[in-house]
Amino acid sequence: MLQAEQFWRYSLRVYGASDVKQLCLSLQDQHGLNVNMLLLCGFLHQADISLSVKQFESLNAGMSQLNAQTKALRSERQKITDKSAVAYKSLLAQELSLEQRQQHCLIEQLNGFSFEQHMGSNFEVYAQSSGLLLSQALQTSLLSLQKLLSPLEDQNRVPTDT
Repeated sequence: MLQAEQFWRYSLRVYGASDVKQLCLSLQDQHGLNVNMLLLCGFLHQADISLSVKQFESLNAGMSQLNAQTKALRSERQKITDKSAVAYKSLLAQELSLEQRQQHCLIEQLNGFSFEQHMGSNFEVYAQSSGLLLSQALQTSLLSLQKLLSPLEDQNRVPTDT
């Protein structure tokens, strides 16, 4: 069984490492991919778990309301140019709280799924489930993210009870 707290700690650790944050935000801005879902792909990869397109579609559907709330908060926060402003910091804290709730909901949903042993790239399957065509540029970005996360695998290995 996957644990939401493990996923949260993993995300905090890897998001601050190397170019992970920049690449995740680029994939979010250019392709509409969700950063938590990208981090989940890495988390699952390390647990040797693969999801199907239908499972990713189910996760996306289950997250739609929280995603909309997070996007609205992010949009408001990004309008504030003074990052030291109280309003900016307040919106950032609210956004982070929603991100953590998203992760908790994702893990709850995942624990209801049947898993396959790692058979392919969760990153590509997630992109396909989001309706994206896997262009060469997108495939390169997804592979780069997977490679950035790979050196971190040993220190972030995810124990599971599956």
